[in-house]
Amino acid sequence: MDVEIFSLNFLLLTIMIFLGGFVDSIAGGGGIITLPAYLAFGIPPHMSLGTNKFSGFFGTLFASFKYVRHNAVDIRIAIIATFSSIFGSAIGSKVATHTSEELIQMVVLIITPIVLILFLLKDTLISYKKDSKLPNSKYKNAYAISIGVFIGFYDGFFGPGTGTFMAITFNLLLKLDLIIASGTARLCNLGSNLGSLIVFLVNNKVLFPLAFFTAISGILGNMLGSSIALKKGEKIIKPLITFVMILLIIEIVRKRFF
Repeated sequence: MDVEIFSLNFLLLTIMIFLGGFVDSIAGGGGIITLPAYLAFGIPPHMSLGTNKFSGFFGTLFASFKYVRHNAVDIRIAIIATFSSIFGSAIGSKVATHTSEELIQMVVLIITPIVLILFLLKDTLISYKKDSKLPNSKYKNAYAISIGVFIGFYDGFFGPGTGTFMAITFNLLLKLDLIIASGTARLCNLGSNLGSLIVFLVNNKVLFPLAFFTAISGILGNMLGSSIALKKGEKIIKPLITFVMILLIIEIVRKRFF
């Protein structure tokens, strides 16, 4: 009976990791689904974080390759934002060690609805053609650095929904369409996650061999999600980003008040 229960739980875990990878490859925010799944499986918090980062990293890696192969990434912006996010993430992690979890959740709870509203109303608030460019490339570089630093800071400070915030800001500030914004966010988020994964591996906070199985599940979810995103474009990306943002708000409210 115990073996049957364990097998059922393992099956449910891999399905949740697959679903998280699917969502993450399209809209970001897959960790909102996968991390609670590891915790529900009975894995200690720090080990859950490390194992989740392991499977998430490799899933994002494969999704990034797919976006790059289909020319759905602004490589220059991705490189600039990625290096900036590593710097921002390091600062965010340092600040987080001196900040209460309640304050962090409250700040994110205030910011997230504002970002969601701007995203949903952007076509009304900001009028531009999809093929328009910023007047000067130096402004694009400045925006990319700012996005990397501030959202990298958020990733180190709190984390959930980082890829979603990246996609939205690339879309709003750099005027990338949602397919390019999502692909660029995957590559940027991959870089910001690498440092964390190395730390978890060095400190033996990844549960092997479970991590290998969930990594495969996450890779399959990411591959399917990125394929659908490249075919369907904004028709699927925008609703899914909205869903992830609402899910993030619900999760923070649950942790903060219940």
